[in-house]
Amino acid sequence: MILSLFLNLAGTYIPFSLLRPLSSAHRAGDALPPGGADVSSDYIIQAITTLLGASIYSVSLYSAYATYLPVNLVTHFSNITSIVAAHTSSPITLLPKALVFGIAAKTFIFTPATTLDTQSPPFNPVKATLAETFWYNVWGYSEATRMVLRRTAALAVITGGNTFLQTLVALDGVEFLGALGYSAVWVGAAGLTGLALGVVNAV
Repeated sequence: MILSLFLNLAGTYIPFSLLRPLSSAHRAGDALPPGGADVSSDYIIQAITTLLGASIYSVSLYSAYATYLPVNLVTHFSNITSIVAAHTSSPITLLPKALVFGIAAKTFIFTPATTLDTQSPPFNPVKATLAETFWYNVWGYSEATRMVLRRTAALAVITGGNTFLQTLVALDGVEFLGALGYSAVWVGAAGLTGLALGVVNAV
């Protein structure tokens, strides 16, 4: 019980205190780029991006249900009583349950990125060294894109790690491969959601 409580607390504390530095939208006196405040406060855009994130989560979970997850549950979860939900669920029925994930992803990834510059940094290939050219090709994205990538990676790692440990430790009769397979669903959903929100912000 203590370990489970620690995992819950760490899963909440780490992203907000260490991996989510406050963006300029949350700091008084910091200037926003043109249009940043409009996008971050537009209720229609916020609702649509929330729905987009929730849709990706629901489709990801449905895809797992339709492919490998039922076999994973039956094989590696010894105390599971039924997998009827895996066969009766659809993206539509899963969407209301996924709304909370859409809100979280939108708040963590999309909203802060709207306050940052979407233009790539200037680069002169004539004067750049080999190392500078390589680094620019690997990480020469705009400030907003870099934030989206960092936060998407953080969301995937935190969600996957927390789900894996919670499943393996808190649930009785779960094998290592079972917890790994189940947590992979949430890692994939977080990654796809972050990339989709990054594309929306870049448009």
